[in-house]
Amino acid sequence: MPPSSGTVDVDGYSVADHSFEVRKKIGYLPELNPLYHDMNVVEYLEYAAQLHGSTSADETTTRHMIEVCVSKTSGTKISERCRKDTQRVGLAQAMIHDLMC
Repeated sequence: MPPSSGTVDVDGYSVADHSFEVRKKIGYLPELNPLYHDMNVVEYLEYAAQLHGSTSADETTTRHMIEVCVSKTSGTKISERCRKDTQRVGLAQAMIHDLMC
């Protein structure tokens, strides 16, 4: 939806003129996470990092997001986790790009 008035800049980029650059800098976490439930947490976060331009599954970034957001049981499938834990996985995915910028 285009703006009706005013301007918005994100990190020096105009939303109207550089929407792609702005979208690369913003994470999004919907209420119902569209996660891949057949993947385990590490696989999913490595996949998310690759989508944001990680050349080789950046283990440091993935491990840091697991430490900050998730828990010790990061090897379990997302489908085996409770709702609170899947929200944490979604939060890690929404923030993983921030460590790569």
